[in-house]
Amino acid sequence: MISFFSNTHNAKLAWKSGIKYRLAPATKLVQFLYNHRLTQRRSRSEKSEAEYNQDLVRAFLKKYNMPIVEPKPPYLAFDKSAVENQRVFLQKT
Repeated sequence: MISFFSNTHNAKLAWKSGIKYRLAPATKLVQFLYNHRLTQRRSRSEKSEAEYNQDLVRAFLKKYNMPIVEPKPPYLAFDKSAVENQRVFLQKT
């Protein structure tokens, strides 16, 4: 089970259900109810939520030696310099 949205309710349900593989971001206090965790710094907003979720899927696939097939465009992407320029601009306002 991969939990893309981990909260107390979801964590308790997964734990009580006896699911043997429980993977979630190691970002919340209830992370101890998951037996596999991936450290992510979502509050930094360095990636989109979709990219953080893809990291979780990659960790799962790697654990089970399954091929990782990366998604292909079309999806919205920005050059890193454009993102950094916008971040600086927003901090000034």
